[in-house]
Amino acid sequence: MTDRPDPLVSNDSTDQPTAVKARGSMFAWSSEVTRYQWMVLLVAWLGWVFDSMDGTLFSLVQKPSMTE
Repeated sequence: MTDRPDPLVSNDSTDQPTAVKARGSMFAWSSEVTRYQWMVLLVAWLGWVFDSMDGTLFSLVQKPSMTE
């Protein structure tokens, strides 16, 4: 096991509080994601949203359609 520095804590000595330093480095991974990967994430998220909407609409229409 190697002794690597904590990626959430910055080692530089600036005036910023530790929480601000940690928050900035917390989203550092997003700069490594390619445009294609963002597009795949968006398409997968939209698929999930429309599937959820589909299920919700079916449950809203089920009772009125069953009584008819």
